[in-house]
Amino acid sequence: RKELLGIPNGIDIKKFRDALLPREEARQKLGVRPEDIVFGTVANFFPPKNLPNYMAACSLVRKELPNARFLIIGEGRERAAIEQKRNEHDLQSHVLLPGAIENAGTLLKGFDVFVLPSSKEGMSFALLEAMAAGLPITATDVGAASYMLEDGACGWLSDFRDMNQLAANMIEAAMSLPENKKGRLAAEKAERDFPLE
Repeated sequence: RKELLGIPNGIDIKKFRDALLPREEARQKLGVRPEDIVFGTVANFFPPKNLPNYMAACSLVRKELPNARFLIIGEGRERAAIEQKRNEHDLQSHVLLPGAIENAGTLLKGFDVFVLPSSKEGMSFALLEAMAAGLPITATDVGAASYMLEDGACGWLSDFRDMNQLAANMIEAAMSLPENKKGRLAAEKAERDFPLE
C-alpha cells in the first residue's frame, strides 16, 4: 500500500510577526503617505508574475480610488515592460517600483491590501507571508492560491486573464477595511494549517 503525503510550505508565525514593522514605520520606509490606499505586491519581475498585464487592473482601480498607490517590491528582467505599461496607463505617480528590498516581508503592515496577480505559481511564500500578516488578499486562482485561501473564504480570487475582476476584487478588499474579516481568517488559517513545524 502506497500513500501520497502532501507537505505544504510553512512559516514560523511568531518569528515572522515579531519582525513586522509597525504600520507607520513601514510606510515611512516605503515612501507612501498616511492617506494612500496601498495595494502591495512582492514579486520577482519575471513573466509568470504577470506584472505588465497587472497595470490594466491598477488603472481601473485608480479611476475608482484616486488615492490608490500600487507598490511592487522586486526586480528582474521584465522591469522595462512593466514601466512601459505603467506609462501607457499614465500611472507613473501611482505605480511605485522601489526595486528589491531585503526582508520585504517585514514591511507588509505598510500595505492595505496584498495583491498576487500571477499567471503561474506553486505555493507562493509571499502569499503565505501576507496571510500571516493578516492582510486582505486578492490573488489570481493559480497554483495553490485557492487551496491557501480556502476557495475565496480567506481572500478574493480571480482568473489571471481577467484584469476587470482582479480590479473589482481589489476595490472590494480595500472597502473591507477596517473590519478585515477575510484577512483575519487568512491569519488564522496560516497559523493553523501552515506552521513551520
